[in-house]
Amino acid sequence: MRGVAPQHCPVCATIKVLSIEYKAELGDLTDERKQQINRAIEDGKNYGYVLDATRYFFVDKFYYTDFKKITPRAPMGSRVFDLTQILETEKLSETQEIAELLNVKTWG
Repeated sequence: MRGVAPQHCPVCATIKVLSIEYKAELGDLTDERKQQINRAIEDGKNYGYVLDATRYFFVDKFYYTDFKKITPRAPMGSRVFDLTQILETEKLSETQEIAELLNVKTWG
C-alpha cells in the first residue's frame, strides 16, 4: 500500500444504455464530482479499462506510506485492513500520523 486518505463521498456509478446512474453512499454528490467520474470513465477507455459499474472514492489528500507486503507472490483478490489491529490501538490518529506509523509496519 503506497498511500492512505480519509474518504469522502463513496459513489457507485453504473453505465446504463444511454446514461450513467450515480448513487452516493455517503456525503454529497455534486455536478463537479459527476464530471470527474465521467472523465475517469472516458480516460480509462484509453488504457483498456471498462469502468461500467465501479465505486469511486473522493479524497482531499493522499498521504504517502510504505506498508509493505513481506510474503512472496501477489495477493489473491483485494485486501481490507483493520488499522486499529495493525496499529494496536482502539482509537485511530489523524490520517497523516497513520501513514507515518504504517511506514514501519508490514503485512502478509
